[in-house]
Amino acid sequence: MLLRLVPLLALVFASCAPFAAAASPTGAVPVKLQQDAAGRWTLLRGGQPYFIRGAGGSNHHELIPQFGGNSLRTWHVWQLEPRDEQGRNMIDRAHELGLTMTVGIWVQQARRGFKFDGGPAVQKQRDMVRNAVRKYRDHPATLLWGLGNEVEIAVSPDNPAMWGELNELAKIVKAEDPDHPVMTIIAGASAEKIKAIMKYYPEIEILGINAYGENAAKTPEILKSVGWTKPWVFTEFGPSGPWSARKMEWNAPIEPTGEQKVKMYRAGWEAAIKADDGQFLGGYAFIWGHKQEATQTWFGMFLPTGERTAAVDVVKQLWTGEWPADLCPEITGWTVPLAEQTVAPGAEFTVAVEARDPEGRPLVATWWVMAEASRPKIGGDREAVPQTFPEAIVRAEGMQAVVRAPAPGNYRLFVKVVDPANGTSVRNTPFRVAAPVPSAN
Repeated sequence: MLLRLVPLLALVFASCAPFAAAASPTGAVPVKLQQDAAGRWTLLRGGQPYFIRGAGGSNHHELIPQFGGNSLRTWHVWQLEPRDEQGRNMIDRAHELGLTMTVGIWVQQARRGFKFDGGPAVQKQRDMVRNAVRKYRDHPATLLWGLGNEVEIAVSPDNPAMWGELNELAKIVKAEDPDHPVMTIIAGASAEKIKAIMKYYPEIEILGINAYGENAAKTPEILKSVGWTKPWVFTEFGPSGPWSARKMEWNAPIEPTGEQKVKMYRAGWEAAIKADDGQFLGGYAFIWGHKQEATQTWFGMFLPTGERTAAVDVVKQLWTGEWPADLCPEITGWTVPLAEQTVAPGAEFTVAVEARDPEGRPLVATWWVMAEASRPKIGGDREAVPQTFPEAIVRAEGMQAVVRAPAPGNYRLFVKVVDPANGTSVRNTPFRVAAPVPSAN
């Protein structure tokens, strides 16, 4: 999956000019891979074993260490460029928080028309990679290089030009910085893709895998089946995505509930730990923040309004073995007559939500209606946030509300319940509004 934290156009044909000089902390902490006689791998940072308990996202970084995390993943070095009032960029702030970083280096994708078989664009990209490594190789927070993200998506896995060029880029990274391993990230643990990497991409040191839902839990088994012997990392893991969800006839996907998502985060991580294959080096939960992908709540471990979901709670438990002192609330049920239905414009419905707070404190419910995302994307490409229709909520009181169907179109009803500690649970359902068909009489 792609996390669009910078405008897409800024990524196309990146400049080969060196990145601007930065007044950042210097003094690289060497990171090495060590393999024992039994073939088991350990990531060593400064000579000490380092297991990644990380998150990928653009905000709430100060909460990562508070919930037991130790690392942050980015998708491109340009994410690190903006500086705050103190002159610090993202990697500087991560370092101050005690976090390391997998520094992403964006690699162009064949599905966007990039040609990997030579030419000026290939050389330009090589120069960009070289300059990116030179800029951040001496930063003490640098842990790994994330060379490309889902470059292979929507193309044949058996692609020697693509994997071969990634192999050349990995050589550049290793030549410029032998002290931090290089990793490439793929979309899911496909046996065909991994076999192609083994064949065409020998320079790879760590395999990064973005895996969601039940596919995350299957990852160790797939790696074993193809004979993968190098270390690997969950570079993204979380709930199943819109691409695999049940869909309405108007193509609206059914989002898992917050409670279902918690189980998916747990299943993927625990499957990797249980495999105990000596190859799993940890992972990055997705997304430590929020983004619009089918909905604004699908992958967000936080809501756009800042509340944390139970995905944060379960990740803390997976990382540390302990739950937060104050847990997020849980939606135990709801009554929504228009759920997954086609209704008439102006029709009114009484809706209600049932929820509990583990600490027994009062909850506040908020309802809203948004247009359905109209342009399905692949690979997490940037989506516009759909319009909200505040007039669709006629009134709301306690755990109930009255919803009035807007003009004909495709919509989604949301509800969130929030506790006094800003913990939340959210649920949504699609519905369609259609004008009545005139009678033939």
